[in-house]
Amino acid sequence: MRLPIRTDDLEFIVATPPKPVPAFGEAPAHMSRDRDDCTIYAFNVLATSGTDADVLSVQVAGQIDFAVGEAVRLRVLTAECWDMEGRSGVAFRAEGVERVTGREAPKVDPTQGTGPR
Repeated sequence: MRLPIRTDDLEFIVATPPKPVPAFGEAPAHMSRDRDDCTIYAFNVLATSGTDADVLSVQVAGQIDFAVGEAVRLRVLTAECWDMEGRSGVAFRAEGVERVTGREAPKVDPTQGTGPR
């Protein structure tokens, strides 16, 4: 089950360049694809709200090109729990990513504390 995440009060800063996600169990040359045959990309964002911050790894389908430090908006962000071969976690996916224009990204040091884990 995918759980929607309300992002109205959050700001997102690109923390790593987007990279194609390799298909699980396939040769390295094979990349994960969505239902529309678009390559899935993963990148880290620093999610901030007031005084809390945390780094999320987000996946999105389709070519994306954002610079580290750039402010972005994640459209329809969801969280989905997964369990595979004795490992488990939470995957974050967005239906799209857009640049935030007209305002400067907040000055946040990602090495200084994070929200609850």
